[in-house]
Amino acid sequence: MPTLAFGRTCAIIRKRHWFVPFLLFLFAFFARLIAWPHSDVVNADAVTRALIGESYMLYPGWIGDGVWPPFHFYLNGLFTVLCGSRVTGAVLVNVLLGSAIVFPVFALVRRWSSGVVAVAVALIVVFEPLVFRNSLQPLSEIPFFFFAACAFNSASVALSSTSSKGAKHALLAGLFITVASGMRYEAWALIVLIAVQFVF
Repeated sequence: MPTLAFGRTCAIIRKRHWFVPFLLFLFAFFARLIAWPHSDVVNADAVTRALIGESYMLYPGWIGDGVWPPFHFYLNGLFTVLCGSRVTGAVLVNVLLGSAIVFPVFALVRRWSSGVVAVAVALIVVFEPLVFRNSLQPLSEIPFFFFAACAFNSASVALSSTSSKGAKHALLAGLFITVASGMRYEAWALIVLIAVQFVF
């Protein structure tokens, strides 16, 4: 019976794979909502980032220098204003993006493998302990991971297409990795990696 149920599930994934990422997103999102009340923001960087984001929204301006890239502060500040709370807003953005990682990861793996493998990889990624824990704190790793994954997925589409669709996705890959580079410096190295793929 378990084998039969697993076989039917795999068949559904193969035939109707377009809605699977949405189910995975909801699963990851509600799992984080359940865990959120039982978690504490214990990372000093997370607290500092939330306060800087709130300060930016109170006194808007371009952050031209600093230790950390500024895009994460803008994102935190925006959600702080929308939610009316520096704690809720700064964590909510990571809960959403931490769950939304399933979309680029599923699409990337599905393009080169089967739907079943894509589901397995997406679940492993979003429920990996470090990813899950950091998505409940206002740290920059989760937004960086999301936009970097989007960049690699778009680059994959561009490299496997010879039509105008490829050019569009090449531009999207550049946009996503640029946003990621405004979150963390690691993305700067990934820019070179993606550029090399297009050149060679």
